[in-house]
Amino acid sequence: MENKNQNKNFIGFIKEYWSFFLFSLAMITGLIGIVGYKISPFHEFTEIKYRQEQQDKRSASTKRHLELGNKFLNNSLTLRKNKNIPLLNANHER
Repeated sequence: MENKNQNKNFIGFIKEYWSFFLFSLAMITGLIGIVGYKISPFHEFTEIKYRQEQQDKRSASTKRHLELGNKFLNNSLTLRKNKNIPLLNANHER
């Protein structure tokens, strides 16, 4: 009889404090990951920041490249007009 009461008390204790056990398990697993495997808990945030910085660099590089290309084309057209050099036609003849 006493054994059944102990089991009921234990089961009642687990039912009442299940969230604490789940939280404890999560914390222990997290600590094992951080200490044992050298995994930073902020790894995802640093990865997102790195990707955003790469995208910003790519966008800036693309913008500079397009501006340089447009300047080249505008200067080329201006020089051709000033020297009265005709543009190439579809047959590449002057």
